[in-house]
Amino acid sequence: MNTIRDAKEKYLGLLSNEANKTFYNVVCSDLLSKDPSFVYQHTQAIKTIYEQIQKMAIWPFSISTVIKIFATLLSPILALFAQEIIKHYLG
Repeated sequence: MNTIRDAKEKYLGLLSNEANKTFYNVVCSDLLSKDPSFVYQHTQAIKTIYEQIQKMAIWPFSISTVIKIFATLLSPILALFAQEIIKHYLG
């Protein structure tokens, strides 16, 4: 139900997969010997993005929960106001 947390977990998983693919390519091929600076820059970029996403704040509740709470709390108050308005005009 928490879309921010779900999105965060999704993107952390995607970045983790990308890091694993990069590691696999370095280990299983001669990519490192061809262009070590590319491998370093690529892994640093993945690490930076991963850390930024990991630090993102997550609301402890979803906005729909807040709306439901306010609706529950405001319903009786609105009913009282409606009752007073009706009494004033009809009574």
